[in-house]
Parts: sequence; structure tokens; C-alpha cells
Amino acid sequence: MSDQGKIQPVDDFDVEDALHGALATKPAPVSVIVPCFRCAATIGEAIASIDAQTLRPAEVLLVEDGSGDATLATLHRIASEHASGWIKVIAMPQNGGPSLARNAGWQRARQPYIAFLDSDDSWAPRKLELRLSNLMAFDARAIGNWGCPPESYPAALELVLD
Repeated sequence: MSDQGKIQPVDDFDVEDALHGALATKPAPVSVIVPCFRCAATIGEAIASIDAQTLRPAEVLLVEDGSGDATLATLHRIASEHASGWIKVIAMPQNGGPSLARNAGWQRARQPYIAFLDSDDSWAPRKLELRLSNLMAFDARAIGNWGCPPESYPAALELVLD
């Protein structure tokens, strides 16, 4: 069986090295999944916040959830404005809700870490940097915080440790 398309373990990525230029051209091993439903007016800001990360994710998966409006065309336009392959557009055949859209994105993700962003939200510029740093520092499998400002991330983290 081929390993092509399978998620590979992360053992050669160091957040500190990446931030200090040693791996500046190497993206963070993160797939960002954005469920998109009737979001033509808001998705641009969400993508801009991903693009502005101090630690850029390897891929962004925009999952169009059967909007029936200009959303799909907008997603393709935005994807074409970025490096080829960085943003991938996945079109669902019909609306299934955000959970189904997130799961569809997760099935197509090619990175060992997954981050979710809603199409009407945005991230502070250091979000992925802080998250990955904490994941690796604590050897955690998952990390989350709800409703906490970026400056409180270290204190507000919920870690799932082995």
C-alpha cells in the first residue's frame, strides 16, 4: 500500500526555528478548515487573517456547503489570488451544515494538525504560532480555548495529553 496522500508525522518542525527564520520557507504542518455557507461577504476577511499568520499554515480548505448563491464563485476567485494549491475549494453537493462541512474538510486534509475557522470570523496574527508552540511544548494531541483573547491563550488552554 502506498503512503501517498496519507498524513505524515511531524518530527522535523520546530516552531521557534520557524519563527526565527531557520524554516521561514517551510509552512506550519496545519490544515485550516473553513466551512462556508452563504459567506461571499465575509470570507475575504477570514482568509486575510489566515494569510497574515506569523506561522503560515500549509493548506487552507474552504468547504462550500451548498449555498446556492455567489459563495462558490467567490471561493474560487479568492483561491486564484493566492499561491497555487494553498487554498483548496471543496464543493458539497447540498447543504449539510457546518459539522458535515468540517468533516468533509478533515477527510481531505493532508497535514497532521487541524485548525477550524468559521467563515465570518478572523484570527489574531499569532494564533497558529501560539497554538503550535503550546501543542509541542506539552506534547498534546489537541488544544482549544473558547472566547479567550489571544494574549490569554497560555493560561486559557485546555490540553489533551497522552
